[in-house]
Amino acid sequence: MRTPRPHTEDWATARALLGSNAVRIVRSTLLGAVVLAACGQGSAGQSAPGTDSGTGMDSGSLEAGPSDAGHDVETGAADSGPAPLCLPHFSTGAPASSASCPPAPSSPDTLDALLGGIGLNRCSKLPARESLFPDGPNDFRLPYFDTLHDTPLWGPPYARTLAADLDAAAGSSRPLSQLIAVAEARLGATITACDPGSNLAAPAGDKAPFAHAVEQLITTTGGTPSAGSIESQAASIPEGLQQSLVPIVNLLAQSPAVLKKYLGNYASQTPLLALMPFVSLPNAAYPNLGDATFQAAIASLDLSILSTYAAQLTMAIESASLSRFAGTTGFSFSTQTPLGAVVIGDASAHTYLPTDPDLGGNILLLVDTGGSDTYRIPVGATTKQPASVSIDLGGDDQYLYVEVPVASDTGLLPSDGAGRLSPQQGYGPASLSSVSRQGAGVLGVGLLYDTGAGKDHYRSLRASQGFGTFGVGALYDDGGDDIYEGEAAVQGSATFGLGILLDAAGNDTRTSFTLSQGYAFTGAVGVLADLGGDDSYVVDVGDPTLGGTVIYYSPQLPGAGNSSLSQGCGEGMRDDTDSVYWSGGIGVLRDVSGTDVYKGSVFAQGTGYWFGVGLLMDDSGDDRYDALWYTQGSAAHAAIGVLWDGAGDDQYQQTFPPKSGNLGCGHDFGNGFLLDLAGNDRMTGGGLSLGEGNDNGFGLLVDVGGVDTFSGSIGMATLDTSGTGGAANPTYGLFVKAGSQGGDGGADSFNGQTNRNGTSWRNPTAADAGSVIGAGTDEPDGSADLTGGADAGGGG
Repeated sequence: MRTPRPHTEDWATARALLGSNAVRIVRSTLLGAVVLAACGQGSAGQSAPGTDSGTGMDSGSLEAGPSDAGHDVETGAADSGPAPLCLPHFSTGAPASSASCPPAPSSPDTLDALLGGIGLNRCSKLPARESLFPDGPNDFRLPYFDTLHDTPLWGPPYARTLAADLDAAAGSSRPLSQLIAVAEARLGATITACDPGSNLAAPAGDKAPFAHAVEQLITTTGGTPSAGSIESQAASIPEGLQQSLVPIVNLLAQSPAVLKKYLGNYASQTPLLALMPFVSLPNAAYPNLGDATFQAAIASLDLSILSTYAAQLTMAIESASLSRFAGTTGFSFSTQTPLGAVVIGDASAHTYLPTDPDLGGNILLLVDTGGSDTYRIPVGATTKQPASVSIDLGGDDQYLYVEVPVASDTGLLPSDGAGRLSPQQGYGPASLSSVSRQGAGVLGVGLLYDTGAGKDHYRSLRASQGFGTFGVGALYDDGGDDIYEGEAAVQGSATFGLGILLDAAGNDTRTSFTLSQGYAFTGAVGVLADLGGDDSYVVDVGDPTLGGTVIYYSPQLPGAGNSSLSQGCGEGMRDDTDSVYWSGGIGVLRDVSGTDVYKGSVFAQGTGYWFGVGLLMDDSGDDRYDALWYTQGSAAHAAIGVLWDGAGDDQYQQTFPPKSGNLGCGHDFGNGFLLDLAGNDRMTGGGLSLGEGNDNGFGLLVDVGGVDTFSGSIGMATLDTSGTGGAANPTYGLFVKAGSQGGDGGADSFNGQTNRNGTSWRNPTAADAGSVIGAGTDEPDGSADLTGGADAGGGG
């Protein structure tokens, strides 16, 4: 047990029972008293051998293994050909060891010169700061976190390597299966899996392959099939489609055994484990996080068991080439199994309702070959079954739910029967929904595929749209101008699991309030990946004067902001009442291209809390970033936050008035990075910003090229409290402007002044610095490379 570190937060209030319905909110982000000076105003397994060799950046062969076997369009039978594709082995992308140095350019650049001027280099390590923080019986620390954290300049190449792996995976012929492998690798476990489809195909000559596979599933899982009914319904399904679905059905039949292996001796804990999606949200009940049995259960669960199964299931779906059957009509199939309903619908426009006796319970497999459909049932989401798959092959689809509005829904998404919290203790009318929908794996694997590039609409309240808790949840949309609406724990969000939302193209709109858009709690990776289009990412700002609605209490801005924890956010648990200290996961928002808009409140846009890692990586486009506190590549309390923008004329904090802790702020042993590598940018910071370190943190802002405008504290370090770290541990705030474009001479504006060309500065001055070191440089003819050659800016 580490020596407890003194805190200023009042957790007793946060953990009180709320209201007569015993709704208790356990908030893991700084609940209680706010110290304005604190960035303020004024489970992983072990890496497989050999996966992290060399520089520590080895990402494996991204199309390793044999190519796909061909398929006959009419029959769906596999042609003779090479063996099925196997997943590449991705690495953690982290330092190979504590002795590894971050990659560097062949010749020192402007960043190296700045570091050298303050006695550092890219290999410099800060004191082992983690020992200053408390932990509990199970810390759930990422296996490489301390090494990554203690060598701050590893942060940018780690982010860039992850972006490269995500892009390669998402652009491959196996996008979801490879994304699952990438995410699991970051938790420290390598998935070894091959496409199982050929081994699970129907026997040659079987004239009713789908019906026989469904009958076998029912028998295997303890039911009695109605063979005549199943075979008569299936007869009208095209034989090629039947053949293609057989491996998927056979894999789904294995899901109970996989879940049993995953749970081991702790199956009795499943009711409590199922409550974990709401550990940081209002809810009617919570598990006792300090209970020894519950802790032992969590510590024993090996997520790679479910991740490997999920990868196999996604490979089987991806190799089925079901888009061949888009638009086919003339058939309908539905039957119940012990694991839920199996439903096959044709390309007519369907409305799927829970009042249908075949749809009111769990859905094991739902395949719809097209048409503009409406789903008011959970699809691709586990609801007390170990797996669920939904595949829609075309149309402008509506993924909704049965609405049961209440008065407090005003201005919010309609309730679903669970109602809303009675506002109290700084919380507004938060949803109390407990239903997962639209690609959600809770104690299992939930997958939703929507193809055909339609204009789709996804609406759910909580734990949906690519969400995983003790499981894997994924949503894949291959294109179209889509709308994603949610309130909490949606759009690539996870807690002790994997949550993935992949959208391949289109101008998409996403809205939420909290724990969303690339969010990860302990033991988790949450990924939102968008490959193209002009997208909008909005997490409600909360401040009514800015058009927001306060629902989720923010101790930094009570009544005037929401706790966002979104848009690339990794969060851990800091519970002083029960001495539960869990390190955070990895939250990632990856947008490859397009003119995008990002709006948030507190903890948003590449941010981390309590040993978490939060990454927002946007490669190109004229983007806009607005949020209030702990934003845009900032981190607090031993976390890591990175915002990486590759190109474009970007605007930071030009719509919302920034409060504090933004634009590359590292607070309280946190490492914060804002990296903008091209374009004419405008950046306005709040109380601590623009490459600032506070209270033993490390903050770095690097801007390459363009004519830029900077307003705020620029390259500064401050020590506001003595705390445990105090002056005995260093604080760094660093700012680098390097290069220019088109012969503009680098005439940048710094708080209204344009006379810093070719200069460097210290803030505080070198004579007053001690261990509090702020430094900046503006070098129009310079360059800055964060990955060892890929991102250097040229001189003017």
